[in-house]
Amino acid sequence: MSYRVPIPLRPAFSILTAPLLVACVSNGGLANCSAEGVQYLSSEATEASVCAAFERRVSEALQQGDASAKADNLSVTLRFQKRGTMEASIVATNGDKAYPPIAIDVVDRSLAMRDLDRLADAVAKMLMDT
Repeated sequence: MSYRVPIPLRPAFSILTAPLLVACVSNGGLANCSAEGVQYLSSEATEASVCAAFERRVSEALQQGDASAKADNLSVTLRFQKRGTMEASIVATNGDKAYPPIAIDVVDRSLAMRDLDRLADAVAKMLMDT
């Protein structure tokens, strides 16, 4: 089972580029973060900037819901695809729990950092609901 968040349609197309695998490790909240295909999000995106922005947004949303401990010891893999899909796969670092993947599809334009915020908000909501 996965969660998909639809984005409204507007005509646009993304540029095709080769996939890239990057990773970052953080000191608080999420235990680690990896990202594949960050060039589909932004040509200026780096592993550090994508992971930091995602973790910051998840942490802010969880703090507002008094659930900040729910992000502790989680490992997240972010996948960005040239056709406008971004997905977060989340597992507990101790291997005890895997969450359903959460994805956002953008069909009318290229992926943008605001879509990463939407994905982080969806992840935070899912964590608060579990």
